[in-house]
Amino acid sequence: MTEKPPIWHYGLMAERWAETIKETPELSFLEGVISEEYTLQGNMYFKNEVMLMLEMAGFDEIGVQGDYSAEEATSEHQELIFTAIR
Repeated sequence: MTEKPPIWHYGLMAERWAETIKETPELSFLEGVISEEYTLQGNMYFKNEVMLMLEMAGFDEIGVQGDYSAEEATSEHQELIFTAIR
């Protein structure tokens, strides 16, 4: 039985002020502050798991860079960026 990948949750709250909307029909509807709250959910995978998924999906020339740079990914990088050709 395959285990499900770890799931992370992240909260997001967005606010906007109707005062920034000048002379529009929506102004009366948007008076004051509008607040919206969301819960974002994602999955975490190991580098090799993602590479295997890309290979199984038919991708070639898979590359992994670190932290949005041209550098090859190392354990020091916080983010992994995958590139591939299909």
